[in-house]
Amino acid sequence: MNDIINILNQVRIVSRKIKEQRKEKFERGENYNIFNDLGFMSDEVHLHSMFLANLLNPKGSHGQRGKFLEAFLKMLQKSFPAISADKLELDITNASVEVEKYIGRQTDSEGGRIDIYLTDGKHSIIIENKIYAGDQHHQMLRYWNYEMSQKGDDTEKSFVLIYLTLDGCSPSKESLGEDLKENDIVCLSYKSDIRGWLDRCVELASRTPLVRETINQYISTIDILTNNVMEDNKDLLDILCKEENLDAVFDIIDSKENLINHIINDEFIPKLKDLAEDKGLEICGNYKRNWVSDRYPGAHFQKTGWKFLDLAFQFESVGLDRMVFGFVCKGESNRSDVPTPVWEKVQEHYSISSPIKDKNNDLWIHKDFIGNKNWNNSQAIKNLRNGKTLNDFSIMFDEAIDCVKGLDI
Repeated sequence: MNDIINILNQVRIVSRKIKEQRKEKFERGENYNIFNDLGFMSDEVHLHSMFLANLLNPKGSHGQRGKFLEAFLKMLQKSFPAISADKLELDITNASVEVEKYIGRQTDSEGGRIDIYLTDGKHSIIIENKIYAGDQHHQMLRYWNYEMSQKGDDTEKSFVLIYLTLDGCSPSKESLGEDLKENDIVCLSYKSDIRGWLDRCVELASRTPLVRETINQYISTIDILTNNVMEDNKDLLDILCKEENLDAVFDIIDSKENLINHIINDEFIPKLKDLAEDKGLEICGNYKRNWVSDRYPGAHFQKTGWKFLDLAFQFESVGLDRMVFGFVCKGESNRSDVPTPVWEKVQEHYSISSPIKDKNNDLWIHKDFIGNKNWNNSQAIKNLRNGKTLNDFSIMFDEAIDCVKGLDI
């Protein structure tokens, strides 16, 4: 215990220094990121697919014609030499890019929407873009089948099917189906492949400052998403890496999950329960749980007179990340159990302050939580204790209840 107290005292001193450095960095405007400030950080379609497609488009507003596309093709050829050269010989002057390309009604083996579709009429590149979303049933197989049907017997036509994720992981068996194999797919990562290509784009745009700095802003977004942000923490690391401190460091690390769960279960949830009751809501069930490790942890709140829906919050990723808040179908029911006029009215009312994330969702009508969306960090835990997050819940409870006032939900 004395070792832990000693190391915490040392870390506290260095931590104050780091905070001062971060404050200075903030005041110099070095933390400014327009994509993050507008809430687009993890928006696959409206930020990532649209931004990448714009850079890849020779007719894009960046004015660099085919420079960025050529750099992208060179990156693919260098990183994945197994791709035959002829598949990457796109005619830059005739190339076009489409986002969310509709390829027909979705069935078990066909149809859906391709995130980014690049083609010159003979050569095509299909990019399935994944930031956080899970794989859909036979998703890559459906895109493969579409391109095979377009190719037919034309030997001059070819395509490359790309699976783009933060870390370059492979698509699931659910996405590939029985016939498609992993080696039929090119797996790209934002962390290295896209990051390297974007660095090259910055070099190519050196004489166009607005384009260059916009790409740099996007690069900083990618760095945050891929945990590639390097802070000047050398002094802190020097302390933590000392041999006499290592046991204490790992004891502290091992206690993190228990600490977070204790604060949520024993300090925050009882306060949230009391707040909900003040609003005429009742928390459903016992929510003492392992919040850090459980899948989709959250809580439901029922209100007397509401027959079809409850209020709820939920984290969409393990590790208390990406918190959403909204209305959810009661119990084991789904959208088909809720009268269509009621469902649509709730969507209409609840979308006043924020766009609905998924109009086809069978269980949820939700939006991003207005406060900390990730509770696995020190500031979020402080906000659980100092009343900030409780106040955010109060605002969202009031807003939701007001939005459905007068509706028979």
